[in-house]
Amino acid sequence: MAPPFGSTVQIGEDFQLSALVPSPENNSTLTVNVNALTTFAARYTEDAAEGRAINATDVAAGDSRAATLFGLPQVRLSSIENLDITRPDGGGASEQALRVAMINAGILAAMLREAGSPEERLSAILGDFSENGGQLRARSGTAPGQTFGLEAVFLGAFQATAASPVTSPAKDTVAGKLEQDYLAAAAALPGQFTADLPVRPLLTASTTALSFEGVAFRGVPSLPITISGDGVPWTISSDVPWLVFNQDSGTGNATIRVAPSPGFANLGANEGSFVISDSQSPRQIRVDVTYFLQDALRAAPPRAIRLIAGVGATTPITTQVRLTGQNVTWQAASDQSWARAVPAGGTSPSEITVEVDPTGLPEGVHTAEITVSDTVYNQQVRIPVELTLEPRRIIVAETGVSFSRFPGSSILERDIMVSENSGEPLGWTAQSSASWLSVTPSGETGWVLTLRADPSGLASDTVHTARVEVRATDPAVANTETIEVGLWVGTTDPEPLVDIDLLHRHIIADPVRPYVYVSKGSSGDVDIINIYTGEVAGVIEDVAANSYTMAITPDGRRLFVVDANNSVLVPVDLASRTVLPAWPAGGYASMAIGRVDGKTILFTGSGHTYDLDTGTRFVNPDSQKFIQGVNSVAVSRNGERVCQINRYVSPYSLYCFDTSYSHLEGGRLIVEMNGNVAHGTGSNGADVALSNDGSRVFAASGAPYEFLVFDSKTLQQVQRLPAGAYPNNAEVDLNDVFYGGIMGSGVDDIWAYDSLGNLRGTYGSSGDGSETIFPGQMVISGNGSRLIGTTEAYILGTNRIFILATQ
Repeated sequence: MAPPFGSTVQIGEDFQLSALVPSPENNSTLTVNVNALTTFAARYTEDAAEGRAINATDVAAGDSRAATLFGLPQVRLSSIENLDITRPDGGGASEQALRVAMINAGILAAMLREAGSPEERLSAILGDFSENGGQLRARSGTAPGQTFGLEAVFLGAFQATAASPVTSPAKDTVAGKLEQDYLAAAAALPGQFTADLPVRPLLTASTTALSFEGVAFRGVPSLPITISGDGVPWTISSDVPWLVFNQDSGTGNATIRVAPSPGFANLGANEGSFVISDSQSPRQIRVDVTYFLQDALRAAPPRAIRLIAGVGATTPITTQVRLTGQNVTWQAASDQSWARAVPAGGTSPSEITVEVDPTGLPEGVHTAEITVSDTVYNQQVRIPVELTLEPRRIIVAETGVSFSRFPGSSILERDIMVSENSGEPLGWTAQSSASWLSVTPSGETGWVLTLRADPSGLASDTVHTARVEVRATDPAVANTETIEVGLWVGTTDPEPLVDIDLLHRHIIADPVRPYVYVSKGSSGDVDIINIYTGEVAGVIEDVAANSYTMAITPDGRRLFVVDANNSVLVPVDLASRTVLPAWPAGGYASMAIGRVDGKTILFTGSGHTYDLDTGTRFVNPDSQKFIQGVNSVAVSRNGERVCQINRYVSPYSLYCFDTSYSHLEGGRLIVEMNGNVAHGTGSNGADVALSNDGSRVFAASGAPYEFLVFDSKTLQQVQRLPAGAYPNNAEVDLNDVFYGGIMGSGVDDIWAYDSLGNLRGTYGSSGDGSETIFPGQMVISGNGSRLIGTTEAYILGTNRIFILATQ
């Protein structure tokens, strides 16, 4: 390895440089510049003379041989001034003086790379030059006795131009020619002499700078760069990961295309470069690249906005849309006058309010599109808006109410909100079918309807039922809402814990009557158990070949039982306890029924939904967004939110959906997914529940040993409710109290928390911890006073139903 440029080299006394010149005439003087090139010329001349007297012609021939070898014009070599290329002067040096100086440096560098002393190496190369008639091997020899060739000399000379501080204007020209000389030598065949060197083009590129602009998550058009160098092999390497090439190596002339990859670049300004390298030389062309990456403008949630209201509404309806993307300046415009974005411009990330004014619009479906445009880059976000104006309807928040009266306690009053779908005040009247049930006779939407039961004079230990009808005072509003009411008058206070030894499959609580229904599997019957006495209040026989999962309508009118053998859904009229014709269905492991915009709908964990008025499954595209599989499902009391948790999968997925229903054109269920909880939140999902307003979702899973609570719109965790191993049941009562059960064997295996996350109490399903609660088999009575569940003893074969007092 040669020492660094500019360092001092130790030479011996035998190291000699020489020059031959004609004798000066007439006693004149002659300046002689001695260097490695003159030494080559002198050695050739002396050896060629073979001992005879040397004349001016001989000297000229030697200079010619050396000049030709090293690419110089036919001049007297000793007349070219010597230049110190380690100093930053030489600004006026000629091109040939600079070339001679660099070649001298290259010869020295080549000698110092070889083994042996400088004197020995110089002597060897001079011998090669003379013996081969003024030529050298193009490439360094490897055979015994061979020494370095022009390849090593020109490489050292080219490298010296890069290291030298000389400021001559001719420096770049000299460097380019030396590189070409080196390339020609490097391309020669082994043993080839300089007389036969091929022409070797210099690698060049059409530009040394590129600039791009783009938007995240969107491709950027590539730019061309032309590589020239006929027959020159080349490669491309980049110092940044965001540059891509359609070709990164080749031979000879080519046009390649370069593009940035947005996925690997940072937002804002990016700087990098790539190098085009001659594969056979140190020739490198650096191309500097700048890339400004604008963030993508997006809308969250990324879906159409669907709004439903009653015809005649005049109050604007609003919903929020978040624009994401760092520092994107935008403007918004709507193609319809009844829909607009507020504000109409800004810089993201930001919130916009989509405001829809239904004033004067007729009944039906109206569509608009709000376009949010990036004012600097060519990107747009389109927000479809759909407004459905339905016939005006009156709506009650609950269609089933359960009352009870005992010597020591009673639940005899309930307030129910009355609303309508247009946002405009609407008068209403209410009427009860029974004298023992009084109701608020009239009011206006936005007020509560109060129901009061008076058990005086009623028979004890009997279920009393009544119906309340609510109508609008405006005759244009055609629908009537009904509320089914049940009252149990007990002669004795119920026990805090009632145990029932009974073979069971699934249970469901009646929202009106004081009953829990028990499917019994292959027997096909459904038992009716009184939740206050624990006694069998009846049997609905031959419901199914193999009764399985059950669900009940919020008004308690109908029970639905899955026949596991025949994959049908069997309706039961609970007033008459009559089994009705079955519907085609699946073997659903979980079901829930809710009222969505006044429509009663059956939701299944498998993702299917049913219109309970017709017995048909919703198949319109908007209803097909639930997750198929083995899931537990829950619907909020107000019907606005549905959630699914997949069962026995670790980690679990928990999905939530917004739901709405249009009564127009035969009816349409509209479903929009809000998202999924973060992956890895919990393991072995078992059960799910929703707060009454649908804003919070509760998950019961094997781990962690607590009940996790999420915002059902954003799916972000908002609470952690302590429990034990292993959570497997989740329920919410009509007062928004959450009950969570576990599979563990502790004495306390049920926790109750209020809506703020405060612990209200703990309960033991078996008293001694000898049994475990079945997953998803815990229900709450219609008035919230009883918690019912099913258990199995650790010693298999014992099935039990427990009924706990919660009030």
